[in-house]
Amino acid sequence: MSTRTAGWSAHRDSAAPRIIQIVNNDFGIRNTMGARAWHIARAWAAQTGASEPGSPSAADGFRPDDLLVFARGSDAAAAREFPVRRCGLGSLGSKALAALQLYLWHGFPHKTIRDRAFHRSVERGLLATNPSRLRLVHSWVAVSAELARLRQRVPGLVTLYDTSMTPDQEQVQHRFAGFDYFLAPSPVVAEGLTRWGVDPSRIFQVPFGVDVELFQPAPDWPARLDPTGATTSGAATPGATTSGAKGPAPLRVAFTGQLSARKGIPELLQAWDALMAAPDSAPHAELHLYGRVYPEVRSQLIELDRRHIVLHGFVDLTAELPANHLYVLPSHREGSAKSVYEALACGLPVITTEETGSVVRDGVEGFIVPAGDPQTLATRLSTLLTDTPLRLRMATAARTRSQEFTWQRYGESVVNVYRNLLE
Repeated sequence: MSTRTAGWSAHRDSAAPRIIQIVNNDFGIRNTMGARAWHIARAWAAQTGASEPGSPSAADGFRPDDLLVFARGSDAAAAREFPVRRCGLGSLGSKALAALQLYLWHGFPHKTIRDRAFHRSVERGLLATNPSRLRLVHSWVAVSAELARLRQRVPGLVTLYDTSMTPDQEQVQHRFAGFDYFLAPSPVVAEGLTRWGVDPSRIFQVPFGVDVELFQPAPDWPARLDPTGATTSGAATPGATTSGAKGPAPLRVAFTGQLSARKGIPELLQAWDALMAAPDSAPHAELHLYGRVYPEVRSQLIELDRRHIVLHGFVDLTAELPANHLYVLPSHREGSAKSVYEALACGLPVITTEETGSVVRDGVEGFIVPAGDPQTLATRLSTLLTDTPLRLRMATAARTRSQEFTWQRYGESVVNVYRNLLE
C-alpha cells in the first residue's frame, strides 16, 4: 500500500473532519454534481498546501484531510485522492434499480427507494462521525432532518445547500428550511431563492465551469463557420450534406440534453419548421439533436419534416459538438446549464433563454430569447444562419468567454465561500 493510500485509510478511521460534503451521486464522475464536489475538494487540497493527510497544517490552520465526502459511489482515482464514505445502495445498486424501471417495470419507484436508502445511510454516517472538529456541512441533498439531529451534537454547525436548479416555493420553505446558506450558480437561481423568502445575504453566487481542454473548437475553427470555404468537420465535406446529397455544406445547429418540453423542444421544433418553410431564412441548415427523446415530444418529431433534422441519441459530445456551427437551448427551467458552457468552449454562438442561467451575454456570445417564444427563436436562428461575419464574431467571443469559467476557478470560488463561513 502506498503512503498516500495508507494516509487516507488512517484518516477514515479517525473520521474527525472539519467539513463534510454530501452528494447523492458518484464523487468525481464527469458531468455530475459529484464532479463539482471533486473540483471543490481538489481546490481545497491545493490551497491548504499539504501533500499528505496528517502533514503539518498550513499557515491558516487548514489541512487537506479536513474534508470528508459522503457519496453514493466514487470514481476510483477520486477515492484515492480524498476520503469518501459510500452511502445508500452504491453505484451498482442504483443503476440496477434504474434498469429495472426502464426495461421491466415502468412504474417502479426506483428514485424513491434509492433516495431513502441514501438518507438512512447518511444519517448513520453522521452519527458515526467524530464531531469534535466539525464546522461545516455542504450538501447537494435536502437532508434537513438529518442535519437537525446533527446540530444537537454540534451547536455551532454551519450548513450550506447547493441549489443546482431554480427552486420552487415548496423546496425553499420546507425541504431547504434547515440550511443556513445557499450556493446559487446563476442570478436566476438566486432570484428564485429570494422570491420565496431567503435573505440575499445568505446566498453565494458561483457559476459552474467547463473543461476548456476537453471541450475545444474544431481544428479549422473559426474559419469553418464560414460555409463559403469551410469543411464541416468529420460529419460532412464541402459540397455534400450529411445525407450525402451534392450541394453546399450544411450549417449545423446543435441541441444537447433531454429532448423534452422543459428543455423547450416543442418551441424549437416550431421555430425550425417555420425556418424550413422559408428557405431564405436558413439556407442549407440542419438541426442536430443529441439526447433522449421524451414521450411528450415524440409525436411532434414524427409529424415534422425530418429531412433537415438529425437525431443522434447519446454520443461523445467532446468529438461531436465542435462539428456544429451554433448551439441552441430554449429551456424553461435550469440552474446554469452545463451544456451551454460546453458549447461556448467549442466556440459556438449560443441562442438560449434567461431561464437557463447561462453566462451568455445577449448580443456578445449569442442571443437571449424569451422562453416559450418560437417566433423570436426562429428570428434569432435565421440571423445567425445568414449573417456569417456576426456568427464568426460571436464564435470567437464564445470561446473567450468559456475560458473565464474553468472548473479550477469554480473550485477556488467555492473554497473561498468555505473560508468565509468558517471564519
